[in-house]
Amino acid sequence: MKKLSIIFILILIFSVSGCWKKDKKGCEPNPCYDIEHATDICEEEGWGGEDFSCVCEGNYLWDPRKSEKKCVDPCESKPCDITGSTGVCTASNYNKYDCKCEKGFFWGDDELKCIDLCDPNPCKDISHSTGVCEKEDGWNEDDEQHYVCGCEENYFWDPRKCVNPCKPNPCGNLQNLKECIPKSASEYTCICKTGFRWNGEECIEMNECGPGDSVPCKDSSTGLIWSSKYRDNKYHQKCKNLSEGHLYDWETPSISQLRTLIRKCSYTETNGSCEISEECYDESCYSDYCEGCSQNDSGIYSIIGDSETFWSGSSYDPESACFWAVNFSNGAIETVCIPNDSITQNIRCTRCLEDDYEWNGSKCVKKE
Repeated sequence: MKKLSIIFILILIFSVSGCWKKDKKGCEPNPCYDIEHATDICEEEGWGGEDFSCVCEGNYLWDPRKSEKKCVDPCESKPCDITGSTGVCTASNYNKYDCKCEKGFFWGDDELKCIDLCDPNPCKDISHSTGVCEKEDGWNEDDEQHYVCGCEENYFWDPRKCVNPCKPNPCGNLQNLKECIPKSASEYTCICKTGFRWNGEECIEMNECGPGDSVPCKDSSTGLIWSSKYRDNKYHQKCKNLSEGHLYDWETPSISQLRTLIRKCSYTETNGSCEISEECYDESCYSDYCEGCSQNDSGIYSIIGDSETFWSGSSYDPESACFWAVNFSNGAIETVCIPNDSITQNIRCTRCLEDDYEWNGSKCVKKE
C-alpha cells in the first residue's frame, strides 16, 4: 500500500510539472503576432522552451535582449551616409552593421566610420619615398586595403617600403660589369661593359662571329652584334622586344646589314656586284649577280655558318608583305613574301656593339 502511495505521488508530481511547463511555453500563446516587423513564426528558446524568438521580415533581425525583444534593422537609420562610404549598409546582427567604403577607404568596426588610407599619410616617413600616397582598390595578402607610396627614381614600392633591387648590388663587384639597372621591386639587369655579355652569372667576353660560336657574337669589321636564330612574322616585333645576353635595343636587320654576313660569294657580299641595298630596294637594282653562287648547304656562305634563308626588314613590296632576304645555301639575295600573320621566317636580330654607336650603311659609327 505504501508502495502504491509513492507511485501515485510521483505521477501527480510529473503531471503537475507537465502542466506548469506547458503554461510557461514561450510560443503559447504566440507573442510574435503583436511584434512590429515580425512574422507569425515563433521559435521556442531556452531550457524547457520557456523563452522565444520571432522570425523577422525583410532586413529586420531579432533583438533577443529580454528588455527589448523586438525586430530591428541596424541600417534603418542610414548610418552609412557618412564620408568615404558608398552608403551601402549590411547588418550582420541586431546591433552590428558594416558600411561599404569607397576606393581608398576601409571600414573601421571600432570607430564605425570609413577610414581614409592616406590620412594620416603613411608615406611621409618612408625612406626613399616622395611622400605621395595613392589609394588602390582591392586587398593585399595581409587583408589590408592597398595604398601605394611614390618612390624616388630607381626605387619601387614593395608594398611596405621603397626598394632598389640593385642595392646592395646583386651582380657583385664582377670584372667587366658596367652597371646594375633596376627594373621593378624584384627585377634587375646586369649590364656588362662593351664587348662583354651576361651569361647569368658573370660578364664574359663576346666571341667574334664564326660557325658554331655562341651568340650573341660580334663582327668587329662592322661593329655589329648578331643574336641567336629566331622566327618572326611580317610585323617584325621579335627584335624590338628581344633581350639576349642582357643586351637591348635590338633591330631587324636591313638588307645591307644582312649582306655583311655573306662570305665566299663575291657577287652578293657587301660591295659586291648585286646592287640591292638600303639605298635601292626596287626591282631595277636586281640583276643576275644577285642569284649568288653554286648551291652548298654546309654553311660556307655565312660568317655564322647558316645555310637557311634569313629575311631582313627591307621591304620589297609593303602591300604584299614581301621583304628582301639572303639564302645562305647559295649566297643569293631574293625576296620572301608572307601572305598571312601565321607564317614566320628565320631572322637574326642585330645592333651596334657600343650603345653610343649607330649604323651608317656600311658599319657602326659613333653618334654625333
